[in-house]
Amino acid sequence: MGKLFAGAVPAFTSSGDVGFADQLVGSTSATKTVTATSAGVPGAGSNLTINGVTRGAANASDYAIASNTCAGAPMPSGSAGTVAVTSRRAPRAPARPG
Repeated sequence: MGKLFAGAVPAFTSSGDVGFADQLVGSTSATKTVTATSAGVPGAGSNLTINGVTRGAANASDYAIASNTCAGAPMPSGSAGTVAVTSRRAPRAPARPG
């Protein structure tokens, strides 16, 4: 029987809710944490490497990465890292009537 795939395939699972509740302008939220777990095939060389984490939202500058234990190091199957995020609502100019 042949191989299913040509090489080791990294995979991950994540858990954690980064939904932020309403907050006052200029205030900083409590930290929300997401856990990323390497879910590759154990012993198959399918280590997961997370090179970086970025913010991608309509108002990405409202969010800050408070800590990141995932970036840079290979994560063998079953190991995990965390990314902690905060929100700080910046003042915005009022919308102009159309």
